[in-house]
Amino acid sequence: MSRFAIANRSIWVKESEFSNHTIQYNNTDQFYLSTDEYADQYSGPLNKKYKSKQLLEPLNNAVPSTFSMQNQKVHSELLKWKGENEQIDDVTVFGFKYP
Repeated sequence: MSRFAIANRSIWVKESEFSNHTIQYNNTDQFYLSTDEYADQYSGPLNKKYKSKQLLEPLNNAVPSTFSMQNQKVHSELLKWKGENEQIDDVTVFGFKYP
């Protein structure tokens, strides 16, 4: 097998199997990848998780904007959610547009 999970391989009991997938897209489509830690940030009025839905909302609202503006919007929303609470893990969102 030539593919491996992105993680500490010592925790895997057996190698995972991966499949290739092909998707159709338009030249205006934008793609986003994020770590699960982004949605795992605790805060808010009831000290709950941020959740993926809350990440998608500012992205969907900012899509006509540049990636720089989308970044500012998403970052601002996370900071607002986090408030005075400490960030509990690294967070990453990666956006790209394939020509």
